[in-house]
Amino acid sequence: MNKFEFDFETQELKISRIETKSLDDVKRVISLNKPMNVIDKFIALYLPSINENNLVEQEWYEQQLLVESLDQDEVVTETITDEDGEQQEIVIDNPYTVAFKARQALEDDNEWLKSYRGENAPDKPEETYSVDMFKADSSELITPLLKTQGAIVGGHEISLTEENQNGIAAVLKGIELAEKYQQDIFPFKFNATTATGNNSIEFFDQVSFEIFALEFMGARQAFFT
Repeated sequence: MNKFEFDFETQELKISRIETKSLDDVKRVISLNKPMNVIDKFIALYLPSINENNLVEQEWYEQQLLVESLDQDEVVTETITDEDGEQQEIVIDNPYTVAFKARQALEDDNEWLKSYRGENAPDKPEETYSVDMFKADSSELITPLLKTQGAIVGGHEISLTEENQNGIAAVLKGIELAEKYQQDIFPFKFNATTATGNNSIEFFDQVSFEIFALEFMGARQAFFT
């Protein structure tokens, strides 16, 4: 993607390339469970490619190149059939005129584009769509990642996934079953999944595990409110 800036000293339009990422790039780093700061960087590099003003100026530049390179005096004709069924040859807009009108229409709708031709015009509107806004609008991409990356629960880093939820529920059922038969399953180790693998967490009594389960449910509930 190009970045444009008119140099009033040289009366030239300066063009430079800016680094961007595609949505597939963003999805890839998410699928690889990269740290959130890495994902945020990829999202930030993706946003310029969907910014409406950036897309408009890319389109404007394509028409500007045509205006600068095409022959405005070229005569282009078209054969039509009139009301009497007679064929007539008429002059139509040549490629230069088509490009000129397209550029003009873009400038009429986006006056700031005129500054790229050295005219006095408003500044290009600033980007207002942020990384956080994208993440909020893309919960289907971000929420599974956040669940996997998880939170600190009971002093341990643990994913807030359904897998861990089912594991905790199974242990709670096991505690009930043990109590029914006057058995004690403690101490035991709970094998929790994390963003980087597994974490074996040891519990020595029922109270500590129930507090852990409550903290987990509270943290996970944040995704459903």
